[in-house]
Amino acid sequence: MSDNNEEVNNVDKIPTEQKGAFHSFLKSLASFSGDLSSLTCPAFLLAPVSLIEYSEYWTQQPDLFTDITKPDDEVERMTNFVKWFISSLNASYSRRVPKGEWEKKPYNPVLGEQYKMHWGDLNGSGETDVLCEQVSHHPPITGFYIKNDKHGLVLNGHSGQKTRFSSTSLICDQVGQS
Repeated sequence: MSDNNEEVNNVDKIPTEQKGAFHSFLKSLASFSGDLSSLTCPAFLLAPVSLIEYSEYWTQQPDLFTDITKPDDEVERMTNFVKWFISSLNASYSRRVPKGEWEKKPYNPVLGEQYKMHWGDLNGSGETDVLCEQVSHHPPITGFYIKNDKHGLVLNGHSGQKTRFSSTSLICDQVGQS
């Protein structure tokens, strides 16, 4: 607990029945090399969602997404793109972890797993649809297709992560193309 009685972090609360698995996991980290997506984690370190579900944060503000198409000026369009991109980063990294909790690794999606989202009209933005599909398991790669017919806006591509240890650090690379 912090001075203002708010719970800050529950990382010290390892379930008693998981302590043995956690110690084995830590030992395996000491000699591990390669992509962390192939590492098996104890269940309590995993979030109760699939990684593919994190793509919902990309379009939590569909009005910012469709604002990209509104200006005629290319600099204003780029500015609107940056606003949308920053909003998706904010959603991805600050909204998904409940207060007092800590980030957990999501489950790896199975090959062919799909995740669909539909956002209704928000402030005149029109309807936005998102389809994501796991197109590779190792390495984990998600294909995505986002469209808004009202504004003639389509974004498609793929994304994945490559995470590995170096001698003194953990390196996480976001890879993909849109």
